Amino acid sequence: MIAVQYRPFWFKIFDPRLTGRLIAVIIFLFLIALSNALSLIATFSASNIAAAGQHLLSVLLYALPAYGLMKLNRWARRFEIAYSMLLVVLGFFLMAAFNMFMGMFIVVTHGLVGIVLLSAKTRELFYPPQDAEITE
Repeated sequence: MIAVQYRPFWFKIFDPRLTGRLIAVIIFLFLIALSNALSLIATFSASNIAAAGQHLLSVLLYALPAYGLMKLNRWARRFEIAYSMLLVVLGFFLMAAFNMFMGMFIVVTHGLVGIVLLSAKTRELFYPPQDAEITE
């Protein structure tokens, strides 16, 4: 493996073992959490407590796994795989019942998140091979 000689200061928040695809997934999850956080602020200003609770739950469901993935926590990978697969199923239902475009967007984006997290390269990051003991 070739070590990176120069890393921008903002890139140092990421573990150096992270792949580009996993960093893209983390950024995607943080962007969804950020948009829900902004919606949370808007619903509080409109005094809509029921919607605020939904946005707060969404912030937690996206931000916590994204942070866990950034720190290479196994629970975050397992949670996000399960959550992505659930959203893919819900996206198919949404396509069939209500809104074709929104359903396709959910299926494609969360399907790609699931594919990245299930890839062999990503699995190797979270479950590194054990050092083989050489006995003679």
